[in-house]
Amino acid sequence: MFGRFLGRFFWNFYDYLGGNLLLGTVVTFAFFATLYAANRVLAIPCAAWIRVAFMALLGAAGLCILAAGGAGLGAFATRAARDEAARLAHFKAGISGLFWVYLKLLLLSLFVAAIVSANILFYGGLARTAASVAAKIGFVSVAMLFAWGGLALGVYSVAVFGAPARYGPEAGLRETLRRTVVLFFVTPGLWLLVTVFVGLLWALCALSIVGVVFVLPILATASSTALHLAAEQAQFLAQAREDLGPGHPVRVYRRRAAELTEAADARRPRRTLRELIRPWEA
Repeated sequence: MFGRFLGRFFWNFYDYLGGNLLLGTVVTFAFFATLYAANRVLAIPCAAWIRVAFMALLGAAGLCILAAGGAGLGAFATRAARDEAARLAHFKAGISGLFWVYLKLLLLSLFVAAIVSANILFYGGLARTAASVAAKIGFVSVAMLFAWGGLALGVYSVAVFGAPARYGPEAGLRETLRRTVVLFFVTPGLWLLVTVFVGLLWALCALSIVGVVFVLPILATASSTALHLAAEQAQFLAQAREDLGPGHPVRVYRRRAAELTEAADARRPRRTLRELIRPWEA
């Protein structure tokens, strides 16, 4: 499954390399402009309440830029994942239709991250000051439990990123999260490998500095592509159950789903390295 993801991800990203570069650059420069403005505000001598007000305003602007960029790139990458033409108009439509959903999702993610981090720090602090070894072990275990839970939510967040663009604003945030949970547990191993893959690409982007413009496009393309593959796998499993009937072990259904997957891949046009010379045509 991960091998199929790598192939789909590469072509989905490469076919729209020019669009990803342009849109990623616009979003990245807009976001870093707010950081630059915040740094300039901190250097200006003024009353504390004025500084706090400006920082709050710039923070809200940064969140809105990330939400708008995520909404637009999510819609753009979802079109590519479905083998449909992705254009600038789809980026704009994603912003206008999905901005509030992505903003809520971003705020929810920050809230959950704050809760998990606070609990890790709290129980970690209790472990350092505990008098007995048993208490230290207990507090460390609780802190590790929150750490592993936060890691699981981080992997799940990769799946959630492309979900609003896939299901549309009419689904709502709660229904979108519920549907994503189903696709997440259809192929949990895939999502773990995708998260590691995205993390490695982000590390390369950070090391190259100029590659930071691809951070959001990489996440959008990876999430949308993996969601599409997970949805296909869920459909193949349902078809396998319909073909074979109930009462069989799970491995039998998965084997039949794998056969259906191979047949579907055989029907897809084969991409060759010769196509690498025309990345700007799509």
